[in-house]
Amino acid sequence: FDKYDLWKDTALIVNTDHGFLLGEHDCLGKNFPPMYQELIHLPFFLYIPGNDRKETSQLAQSIDFAPTLLDLFGISGEEDFDGVSLTPAVKEDKAVRQYAAFGVHGSSLGVTDGHYKYFRANVRDDNQPFVECTLMPTNMRGFFDPKFLKNAALEEGSRFTHGIPYLKIPAVSNMDAKSFGNLLFDLDHDPKEENNLLPHEKEEEFKEICRKILKDTEAPEEERERLGL
Repeated sequence: FDKYDLWKDTALIVNTDHGFLLGEHDCLGKNFPPMYQELIHLPFFLYIPGNDRKETSQLAQSIDFAPTLLDLFGISGEEDFDGVSLTPAVKEDKAVRQYAAFGVHGSSLGVTDGHYKYFRANVRDDNQPFVECTLMPTNMRGFFDPKFLKNAALEEGSRFTHGIPYLKIPAVSNMDAKSFGNLLFDLDHDPKEENNLLPHEKEEEFKEICRKILKDTEAPEEERERLGL
């Protein structure tokens, strides 16, 4: 950027996909534990030419990148985004979202408003009902088991498939969020997430947020049942 004097007319985003636990919360890795701050509160730098603000504490998610770039280039996108432009947060320190959602497929649904963080775990020991919704029936390291594909159903398209039908496939998950249970942390007073506040009156508020997220994202009914929502 210095060599070619790009600072005057080029936006720059520096980000990563996840953190990694190195003994915090007595855990190692990134998949099986709840999505603690070490895993989801990520380094994020956004440089906008001509902007002098150095820092903001407003909530942001990686799904906000695309709307932000369209906004920076003055493009009015008609795409159906769940993300929002972050330029008001960066330029004016204005809130652009009320909460952020995060998690791992088959594990807890995590939600934060920046002050509290809630994890909703599966209610059954077998983590069922659990489904894969896809038109690419492969796992990370192999194909789906034929016994699951035999029970696949072709579903009507959703906003995420642009109306294209997709396969809903019964599946199993090796996640075990129920062993951690539902969790609620006060990030302002307990930033290391050491004290689970549940039971707490704020749980009902966060359960409603979880229901809204599942509705807005057109999650399958199986996911609502899996999480007891």
